[in-house]
Amino acid sequence: MASLIKRFASIPWIAEVIAMLGGIVYLIQLIRFATMQVSILDEGAYLYKGYLFATGQYTPFQDFGPWMNHMPFSFLIPGYVQTIFGPGLRTGRFFSVALALFMLLGLWIVSKRLGGRWWAVGAVWAVALNPMFSRIYSNSSSQVLIACLLIWILVLAMNERTIPWQICLGSALAGISLLTRLNMAPVLPILLGYIFWQHGKRTGLLATITGIFTVIIGHALYWPGILRLWASWLPSSLTPFLDVWRRIDSGIKLWDPDPSFNHRLLSFWWGIRSNFIALVGFIGLGFLVFQPKSWENEFYRRSGIFLSILITLLVAAHAWASLMKNYCVFCFQVYLTFFAPVAFLLIIIIFRGWKGARSIGFVLYSSVLVLLISAGIGFGTYRDFGRALIEFSRFLKKGGIIARRIPLWNFLENRFGLPYETSKVLIPSLLGLAVGILVLFLAWSIYRRQSNRKADVNFGLIAIAIMLIVGLILSPTSILGNGYQDNDCEGDVINANETAGQYLAEVIPIGSQVYWQGTDSAVPMLYLPGVSLYLPQIDQDYTYSLGGNSQEMLRIGLWNDELAEGWKLEADFVVIAEQKYTSAWEIFFKSGQFEELPKSPSLAPCRDESRLRIFRRRITT
Repeated sequence: MASLIKRFASIPWIAEVIAMLGGIVYLIQLIRFATMQVSILDEGAYLYKGYLFATGQYTPFQDFGPWMNHMPFSFLIPGYVQTIFGPGLRTGRFFSVALALFMLLGLWIVSKRLGGRWWAVGAVWAVALNPMFSRIYSNSSSQVLIACLLIWILVLAMNERTIPWQICLGSALAGISLLTRLNMAPVLPILLGYIFWQHGKRTGLLATITGIFTVIIGHALYWPGILRLWASWLPSSLTPFLDVWRRIDSGIKLWDPDPSFNHRLLSFWWGIRSNFIALVGFIGLGFLVFQPKSWENEFYRRSGIFLSILITLLVAAHAWASLMKNYCVFCFQVYLTFFAPVAFLLIIIIFRGWKGARSIGFVLYSSVLVLLISAGIGFGTYRDFGRALIEFSRFLKKGGIIARRIPLWNFLENRFGLPYETSKVLIPSLLGLAVGILVLFLAWSIYRRQSNRKADVNFGLIAIAIMLIVGLILSPTSILGNGYQDNDCEGDVINANETAGQYLAEVIPIGSQVYWQGTDSAVPMLYLPGVSLYLPQIDQDYTYSLGGNSQEMLRIGLWNDELAEGWKLEADFVVIAEQKYTSAWEIFFKSGQFEELPKSPSLAPCRDESRLRIFRRRITT
């Protein structure tokens, strides 16, 4: 059997065919999720602001323009694409699909370079089998753009051969990644350090000039407004010259949630669930690159150290931004997709290049890690587990197998005194722990068998490898990669937005001023050429504050009650999503200044409340 597998694997083209099949599976998922996901606020902001910038209606960081919460290229790139293929969700989504495929191509290239054809196949399928990647990368937010840039930076710069023009191009892309998202700031300096170390001073100097020049040009184009972003990231004690951007009286932020520790912990494990192979591989193996005597190939060692440092900083920065701060605690799993495919390359490097001796320390570490992660995944799935248990109970009841629903939580509370809130978390965590124990038992069995054959094997690597294989198998399930379904909506969301947009264009004439409190995403406004909304409303509650200096706030793209009341009195149309129509609006419209038009078609086939209510100002004579 083993010889048959070896003969099959040695066929020159078979790996490429299997990888291509993975690419096809990935493409099918990308198209499916591109058409069925509800548009979110960030997506609408990138597309709408980007189109305003690309068509010259506004420039990034101008006074009284759109709020700039991210670097300019994150808006300009999708904006210019829309000037070529037309504004709207269809263009944005299928541009993202193209980027996702280009990212996968780059991953195949660099994985094959590092590990050979079959490791490249594994990397492709690790992406293709995880619905999290397909969901996020088919959306017109910046994750897929950054993931694509990062992979191609590595394609160009991470090579045993020194090819100066390619390395300089990779450095320029690292500068562009910074000008796209400020959270990619660590990429360029760490990349330059690696280039100096791996490719020498001359190439390192050329790459430094190229990368820094790219960043300088980008900043010069949007100086000094671009300093607003740096002011919010850099410590004030070290950058007092940025205080001018910190002293704006912007009131009290309306959006200021403060989730509990349990919610932050849950978000952490959701991140591991959704990016299982990348995170388990990194946490389990990343530190091995710092053992200099365990590497026979210097290129692998240096590349591994580079990737391990890069991923560590990116994980830490995004964990701080999501889990420690209050802005978006449950965004951690989504933030990780900016760079998760990069971790696949670190895994390949370690399995291919690490030649460490057997170590009791690594045995203990890997064993504890397997148990901890298994229990943590169980904890992270407790909501899904509870729903699944209830559905299973209903199935048994319906089939006549039991007379009534299984009262598991009540039984545990009555028999063992376990409160419901404890048992619903404890049971899935223990089940996860049981899976971890099985993984260790299997790893020990393989280790003993290979040791008896005098093979040079490492228990820690075997245990982590089994975890990764289990993760690959379970990636398409709701236990791991398919647990993120927040924006799914059966039906064609793109077509629904276009239909609703066409209706809006029919009833709202060119030149109208719109007060927008529609769905979170401003995508419908892309179908209304020549119609304006109040720019701070693009980001809805994220730019809304209580109190503050109205003119100073408006100058940087924020708004408050005073501005909102003024806009209501001067707007030609008020557009409100069905779910946002409150009693306060009911009272406002009793004045008779506006007349209601027929509601728009739904923007999401599965959500009737996504229909828009449209109010037109009455013409007075």
